[in-house]
Amino acid sequence: MNNIDLSIIVPVFNVEGYLKRALDSILMQSSPINYEIVLIDDGSSDNSGAICDKYQNNFSNVCVRHIENNGVSEARNLGISLSRGNYLFFMDPDDFVSEDFFENNEIKENKDTILSCRTHLYTRCGLLGKNEFRNEFIELFKTDMMYNVWSRIYNKSFILKHDIQFPSKPIGEDTSFNFQVYRHLNTILFIDSTLYNYIAGRSGSALTSFHPRRIEIQLD
Repeated sequence: MNNIDLSIIVPVFNVEGYLKRALDSILMQSSPINYEIVLIDDGSSDNSGAICDKYQNNFSNVCVRHIENNGVSEARNLGISLSRGNYLFFMDPDDFVSEDFFENNEIKENKDTILSCRTHLYTRCGLLGKNEFRNEFIELFKTDMMYNVWSRIYNKSFILKHDIQFPSKPIGEDTSFNFQVYRHLNTILFIDSTLYNYIAGRSGSALTSFHPRRIEIQLD
């Protein structure tokens, strides 16, 4: 598969009850965008790995890699290295995208090509330059939408150029990744469409699990 626009990277770990819904929500859509789904099975002990293999066998744009359990950061970093798309989107395997996910993504071809998606309401929308973004950052941060990676699409060449990776930490890896991005960006585009359904409160997820250093890591 050549000329891939978008690589959707999905770290998978023990989500057999959710994974089919997540993948179907992508594959059921009609879109002119050429995309691939990169599934990194992070040592699942349930049926998740077999589900990944089934989708790889049935869909030419799905690829799977099985690894020993190393955590979500290592899985996403491997996904980046295996990806072939011009842009990257990180999806959690227990979430799902809206029916018009691809239709409402915006592609603009001027000097640069911008592909961006979001799910919640920011304080402002449109294209922001570096200085404008920094001046607005505190208000944007209050929306709780500047931490996660599932509400945005990243230019892969930008990520590789600045050697941006997910750090190996038990929680907060999304925030650390984004802060590396924010440090280097020249422009960022905010759009006002709700395209992603984030599932909160799933038993066994990082947010619902106790971690003794949670406050320390959040403060850091």
